[in-house]
Amino acid sequence: MKVSLLLKKIVDDWAIKILCFVIALFLYLFYQMSLVESKTIVVPLKLKQEGGVELVSSIQQSVRVSVRSKDSTSIHAEDFSAVLDLDYLTESGTYNVPVTFTVSDHLVATDPLEIKIKPESVDVHVERKISAGATVSVPTVGEVEYGYQVKEITVEPDTVGFYGPESIVKGTKDLSTAPVSLKGLTQTQDFIVNLYEPNKRLTVDRMKNYKVRVVVEPVISEKTVNGITPLYQNLSDKLLLESPLTDITVKVKGPLLAVENITSDAFSFKIDLASYSEPGEYEIPVQINYIENVEIIEQTDAVWKIILSEKPVEESVPSADQEMADLTE
Repeated sequence: MKVSLLLKKIVDDWAIKILCFVIALFLYLFYQMSLVESKTIVVPLKLKQEGGVELVSSIQQSVRVSVRSKDSTSIHAEDFSAVLDLDYLTESGTYNVPVTFTVSDHLVATDPLEIKIKPESVDVHVERKISAGATVSVPTVGEVEYGYQVKEITVEPDTVGFYGPESIVKGTKDLSTAPVSLKGLTQTQDFIVNLYEPNKRLTVDRMKNYKVRVVVEPVISEKTVNGITPLYQNLSDKLLLESPLTDITVKVKGPLLAVENITSDAFSFKIDLASYSEPGEYEIPVQINYIENVEIIEQTDAVWKIILSEKPVEESVPSADQEMADLTE
């Protein structure tokens, strides 16, 4: 009798009793949730690519970690590690790679603890790693001093090895050093420079200490000089020079700074007639003296023709005393 009465009391108004139970359960869960704190942490996303491929697409640099725990103040970004591991990939292509996520040991024992990571995977485009070599070029700034020119620029070593994604490696034909200054140079000069940072996706075998030699030489110029007047000396008192003395024209070649301002005063052409004692026609080689840092490449006369004649004997005029003496005789 008592058992049946108990069952009757339990079954009576069962709908109301179930509703009360659900409300109580909800209140309990709400209370428990009120004790849990939420926190969002930004964790750097590390890239691991030590295998046969390398990333060529851009990716995000971090992931967002949502943490729910009773004590969120003790949770820090250092407690998490997010890695995008590409080492298992072997061929070029586009892949969806999961983020490898780890939690520090002291958080694993925390209860309750709820962790969500976003994103859980990342789309990447990778290419096979290949190696190659390239020439080293040397950019310049400024100009050498006026009157000089750069003959050549050399660099040692003149090639460099590197490796990286296939498309970037195949598109790289040369790598350049830091620029060298030519400003005011008048002679050969050596420089020690480093390579410019290449594409960030390339790994270069050598980045520093390239010896650059800039070979500088004078600019060579030509110029025609007119009006070089011949001079003669040591003519015998018994001879006359009958041929006219005409000016000589020469074409010279030499450093621009020496040639551009050169005039006929820089040359001398003297004819020494000391060895000519008899009248006649003679051919004398033209020998012009000039400044040493230029050379004569053309001249109007290679041989100078002269005509020497005998000087007439002057008749003496008799004096008045001589005339009177002649009359008395």
